[in-house]
Amino acid sequence: VGSEMCIRDRDHTNNIDIKETIDLVLENAQGLKSSTSFDITIVDDAPSTTGDTQFIVFEEQITNVIIILDASGSMAYDMSSSDDRSRMEVAIQAIKQLLEAYDDLGSVNVQLVSFSSTHSGSTNAHSNGWLNLADAKAWLDTASNVDPDGGTDYVLGLNSVINNFTAPQNGGKTYTYFISDGEPWSNQNKSDALAFEDDWEAFINANGITESYAIGMGNVPTEYLSIAAHANGVDTAVTLAYSADDLKDHLLSTIVVETTGHIFDGLLSNGSIIGADGGTFTSVTIDAQTYTLANAINGILVINLSLIHI
Repeated sequence: VGSEMCIRDRDHTNNIDIKETIDLVLENAQGLKSSTSFDITIVDDAPSTTGDTQFIVFEEQITNVIIILDASGSMAYDMSSSDDRSRMEVAIQAIKQLLEAYDDLGSVNVQLVSFSSTHSGSTNAHSNGWLNLADAKAWLDTASNVDPDGGTDYVLGLNSVINNFTAPQNGGKTYTYFISDGEPWSNQNKSDALAFEDDWEAFINANGITESYAIGMGNVPTEYLSIAAHANGVDTAVTLAYSADDLKDHLLSTIVVETTGHIFDGLLSNGSIIGADGGTFTSVTIDAQTYTLANAINGILVINLSLIHI
């Protein structure tokens, strides 16, 4: 004779096991009875995890980068008291590293502009259309052989981008980087720069440029740098770099690598369980950085790869 018994759901308190005594009475067709009892322990169910490896594949991405580089006389000065390389040399090296990092993700297309108040073709240069990585680096090598000269004319540099801009037709995101070591060179030029902010923002918005970064080399007044810092219809923060490492690290930190998917795909089928009580994933820790459900936006958790050692 077989028999089944169903025990109702029981909620555990503070993960303490529940003990139950079951009384059992058996009776046959002639009315003879026998009784007994036995104890059972209902163990609190709990999530269980096993080690596993998750592979995330990033698709190649196309990036369009516009560099606007100060070529005024002060860019020939030493980067710092402990670094006798010129600011121009340091900037060009960091820009090359930025472009190489973008190219490593798929491909990078580059437009370059240099500017100063001299109106000279050597310090106020621009690339013809979009360049690939090799041609962009060659353009920067040429710029590194030009002696910086004149004052800092923000309007001249930003206007050069607007006047020579060709919209990319590749579906990639576009970013601009404005790099300078000084404020506009005269009171009139300062006024002109502040008045030009609306024109620059209109250009950024009209051409679908994802973000315009502004970086100062040294103690540059942010009041003027901020005219070039813009994204998603709002002003953004500027960054001041006081060393070659500062500049390189900041430029590289702006690189965004995007992919979407379910980070837990396959993990539950490989030995990890949530448990019969039900539940959800509440957090995930990747390379000592913890992300919680509270960090998710519309169900998507953004993981910052710049904090992860790869």
